[in-house]
Amino acid sequence: SNLARMRHAVEDVLRREGLGEAQLQELQAVLRKLPIVDVALRVSAGGDPAEPHSSVLHADSEAVLHVQLTRRNKGSGGPCYAPRFGKPVEDAWWLVLGDAETREVLALKRLGNLRGTTSTTMSFFTPEEPGKVTYTLYLMSQAYLGLDQQYDIDLDIVQPAAGAAGEGEEEGEEYFDDGDDGPVE
Repeated sequence: SNLARMRHAVEDVLRREGLGEAQLQELQAVLRKLPIVDVALRVSAGGDPAEPHSSVLHADSEAVLHVQLTRRNKGSGGPCYAPRFGKPVEDAWWLVLGDAETREVLALKRLGNLRGTTSTTMSFFTPEEPGKVTYTLYLMSQAYLGLDQQYDIDLDIVQPAAGAAGEGEEEGEEYFDDGDDGPVE
């Protein structure tokens, strides 16, 4: 097959460059362990996970990005290949949702080592003004350089229906909970 011919050609080049058989086997073992991650995305309005996927959202409202990460090479895992680090390094992943145009980070989440399928959500607020917007989700490995992935998410932001947003809230009123319930005795 083409893949086998390509593999043999790469091995021949590496041998000509001075890689011995043991080094070649180590390289193959490391490459087999590198995480291969598939990403599935879905956006819904508000915090309701039952909400259907939508690329049309209301202005100045909460939206939720549902992210499903699947590690395809399931047999791998364990510590990362880092022979000069001195102690085992476990891989972790960062999800960063941002607006590349304004250079603003909208949501950030750290995930541990991926094994099998992992699902998570990221809440963010839509822009105040209606129009089309493109946000970008970055999936970044904490341990491996060059394995980052990025996905553009195109959204259509529309004006909410009259009376739908902010019902029961005074204009300009915001709720903030800093988690401080007063002094501890």
